[in-house]
Amino acid sequence: MSKKVDIIPDGFYDLLQDSIYNQLLNKIDIESVKSHQKSHWQHIILHGNDEKIELWLKKNHKKHQKIGLPN
Repeated sequence: MSKKVDIIPDGFYDLLQDSIYNQLLNKIDIESVKSHQKSHWQHIILHGNDEKIELWLKKNHKKHQKIGLPN
């Protein structure tokens, strides 16, 4: 499953490189973000939407607001 999940963030960040958000990508560790996202999606696939996911969503919503990303 891990290899299949890897495709999602890799493709997503490739698309962002050619968007208005590419300036934000220079400010983050993309590989670290991809790793966290992969863990998040694997957790959802295995466990569904639980309390851990709700906390993750709230935390990342605040991070997105901080750097000016729409949610």
